[in-house]
Amino acid sequence: MIKDTEQLANDTSYVFTESDFQNLECLCSKSLQYIHYLLNLQEQCYSKTNNTADDKIADSDNDNICKETRINLFPLLIKLRKKTLDRNTLVTLSTTLYYLQLADYKSCLESYMKLSIGNVAWPIGVASIGIHQRSNHSRISNNFNASSNIMIDEETRLWITNIKRLITLLQESEKSV
Repeated sequence: MIKDTEQLANDTSYVFTESDFQNLECLCSKSLQYIHYLLNLQEQCYSKTNNTADDKIADSDNDNICKETRINLFPLLIKLRKKTLDRNTLVTLSTTLYYLQLADYKSCLESYMKLSIGNVAWPIGVASIGIHQRSNHSRISNNFNASSNIMIDEETRLWITNIKRLITLLQESEKSV
């Protein structure tokens, strides 16, 4: 396992470049590789153990978190492997991972919000009162059936929230170093 982690540390095939965003197949493969790298990094971070009773309880919780993350990300990994992920979702996910690699967490979180919520207009208040029409009313009414990515289905919601878990892990590990 140590050789595998050293090999992952030396392997930079998952590093995004700006030219990668022109090729969707390349984005799929690099996103897939980088998510695997993050999952292995998560296991490494959580596997630092001592032999006290409290550490054993924490280890079992961390093992459960790692397993849950892998299970919830599995549908995303399958879509990336088969290259069947929606184009817009793929580009937004890859942008999130790209900023994560650069340790630009503000841009990463902005991109993550776009991944989870998207550009769906969220109507606030009453939509139609009286004879006046709001300027954005047409935007809201035209996209009435549109929904954010996180609301598409349970499977999508789970992998999107677990991407956030990996982002948070990387942020916290960088703060502790």
